[in-house]
Amino acid sequence: MPIVSLNQADSTVEVILAYTSTGLGHLRVTNALFEAAPKGYLPRLLKTKDAGASSLHRFTSIHPLARSFLEWSQNGAPEEFFTRVYRFSLRRGGAQLKEELKTLLEQEFKVVKTAVVVATHFGLAHEIAGAKAELEHELGVKIVLVVCVTDDSPQKLWYVEGADYIYVPSEQTKQTLLSYGTSAGFAPVEIEVISYPVNPRLTKKLTEQEWSDRLQQLDPAISERIHISVPISGAAVDLEYLDEVMTNLARRDPRFHFYIVCRENMYTADFIKRMGRRAHVSLITSKHDREIVRFYTELLSTTVFSLEITKPSEQAFKALITPKRKGGMTLLFSKPVGRQEYDNLSFLKRHSLLGTRSFMLPDSAAKAAQMIMHMYTDKVFLQMTKRKYRTKANETSFLGAKQFWKKLLPRVFAKI
Repeated sequence: MPIVSLNQADSTVEVILAYTSTGLGHLRVTNALFEAAPKGYLPRLLKTKDAGASSLHRFTSIHPLARSFLEWSQNGAPEEFFTRVYRFSLRRGGAQLKEELKTLLEQEFKVVKTAVVVATHFGLAHEIAGAKAELEHELGVKIVLVVCVTDDSPQKLWYVEGADYIYVPSEQTKQTLLSYGTSAGFAPVEIEVISYPVNPRLTKKLTEQEWSDRLQQLDPAISERIHISVPISGAAVDLEYLDEVMTNLARRDPRFHFYIVCRENMYTADFIKRMGRRAHVSLITSKHDREIVRFYTELLSTTVFSLEITKPSEQAFKALITPKRKGGMTLLFSKPVGRQEYDNLSFLKRHSLLGTRSFMLPDSAAKAAQMIMHMYTDKVFLQMTKRKYRTKANETSFLGAKQFWKKLLPRVFAKI
């Protein structure tokens, strides 16, 4: 393989980051990859317009029966059936996505010979794979399709036949997908392990003063305000639960202060209104997904947090960030929703990050607040934060976003 400088972009190569508004997780990964792009590369964003998928995502996340159906359909024989049906419909649809890609590529005055399309959602990846040959013929552009798996969950839909590369967060997910692809008779796809792409801005080292601030927040003997971040999921799950947990903690100790980052929409309007009246809450809101992701990153970059209450979604992988870095606060997880969140928890357990860098909260909000209070007063959080953590290059490093480009770009240029 030829040596390729990542600091000099080829003007005939266009890098496109394609994402969907189905939850914020895909956008967070897209943003992490954008932030980590090497000097000379300015990836272009392609957001698909699929309001129906967003509504379905929310419905299956918050409705108890729909949630149970979702988790049933993600395992065993039901998964195989739904995977086949969904893959078939995606690969024969995608007309709108095809036109969006054509428009994006034809807007360039320069001559684009190779388009590297990075998809952070399996639906998008299958649509692009289905239209790839036709697009290459019509535009005279070689398309390199790259799939970045956004949970450590080897669900069958993540095997995208026709993709050039699939990047996954663990060897276990890689082997499971390879085995599935072989047994299903699909054309082979190159699958490689990189650590999960967290935003590089969250991996910057704390100053000595910031590190001291994080420790003081968790020391019950010091009267320092305890900053807790509360990012609200794209599906706006568990709002009542979060309200009760925060209210309970604030009543027990006025040191607890919560920073809520939440998208403004019809599902969160009442919650935002109530939180705006809480003295123990600071609100950061926007009507736009990209602003929410940017505001959250800027908040963690400028304010020292000691704890975060969140779902074991893509947010779980901040457990890879060590405590002496911006995003290295201790994570407190509410109940998982969907197979992918259970799989993410399994990843954390395998790497001894659950029970050290992160903890599961009880389903009862009152018990959750009680647990947090006990762990604070017993200095469990403080002790866990002071521990030294070692990382492995492929799975538990916090440099996954940089690894992605370092591994991908030389391969792209080798094929040009």
